[in-house]
Amino acid sequence: MERWDDMGFPPDEEPSEEEYVAAEAWWAGRQGCGGRLIPADAYYEWTKSPADGDKDPWHIFSQVTHHFRSGLWAYNSNLDATSCTIITEPSAAPVNQIHDRQPLMLDPAYHDTWLGPKTPARDLKDILSHDIDRHLQFYRVWREVSAAAINKQLNDHASLVEPSP
Repeated sequence: MERWDDMGFPPDEEPSEEEYVAAEAWWAGRQGCGGRLIPADAYYEWTKSPADGDKDPWHIFSQVTHHFRSGLWAYNSNLDATSCTIITEPSAAPVNQIHDRQPLMLDPAYHDTWLGPKTPARDLKDILSHDIDRHLQFYRVWREVSAAAINKQLNDHASLVEPSP
């Protein structure tokens, strides 16, 4: 997978923020790219611990039965590369307690429209406003999650999503 800035997007205009995706000019020019749904049960964010200054991981998930993030894909024929990104939006309660952005999880009623190749740019703001962030919940998990990410440990077990005390 290529980075978006390696595919011709200016670094300050990566098409991963909902505010940018909704820009009709970008969507109207989408040849060789489009909307996608990316499966994910949950995601993590980190906050600085007031106790010791280390980072505490938070497991963020939804209680609804579907688990898709809204995303984009693009093909760059000059590089012969395909890439994708998850769209983010300003976080809402309760996630805004731990991070200022969150993945956009589109209401399932809009999945087909989002994936449709003929969705008009003028409909984007309405489509992207139908998210399900009100269903998000979170709790702190063990720092072993961070160790796995930093030290590239092969941790892949259920206890990584168990609440820490």
